[in-house]
Amino acid sequence: AGLELMAEVGRILLDASQAGQMYAVYSHGGLTPWRILLKQNAQVEIIGYALPQVEILDFQNGSGPLPREDSFRYCPPERIHSDPEELNSDLFALALIGFEFMTLKPVYDGPVDVIRQKAVRGEGSRQLYYHQDVIPKAVRDFLARALQPRREDRFQNGRDFLEQIDRLLLRPDLSGPSLLEVMQKMQTRPASSRPMQKVSNS
Repeated sequence: AGLELMAEVGRILLDASQAGQMYAVYSHGGLTPWRILLKQNAQVEIIGYALPQVEILDFQNGSGPLPREDSFRYCPPERIHSDPEELNSDLFALALIGFEFMTLKPVYDGPVDVIRQKAVRGEGSRQLYYHQDVIPKAVRDFLARALQPRREDRFQNGRDFLEQIDRLLLRPDLSGPSLLEVMQKMQTRPASSRPMQKVSNS
């Protein structure tokens, strides 16, 4: 399910990046779990495209307070350094989200100062190796490449990223529920749980 989620979101990000070239909008610029909408049939929508993380920008220029943990938790290091972002910056954030979807634990955890320092240094790939018993090596290697601190060491285009996911999804040694099965299971949660919010088709 985590790989399927990354594939679906990755395709949307790739298409949006290509369409945004003529407008000089090269990336989403603020991908978080709250900007990914999952429909009941496991279709994915992305919101907030090209809306930057204003709280980080304000903090960086000294006009705002230290943002909360989640502001840094899905942040590529180039954003914190005020460097240009491209599609592989979004894929960095997507790999952090995909890992959390698989394990129910964020890659960066702890107090906000600890999370911020990990994000500044781009420690996502290093943090993966603390979870060798949870994530299969092939998936861990894929995530590690997407989470390299230097952009030039990551996937250089979205097609390579998506092709690697497609190869992983064909591996017989990787198991787990599909994204649709996860969504169907969410439908059967007890009534005492927070209900899912439906997204209009219009």
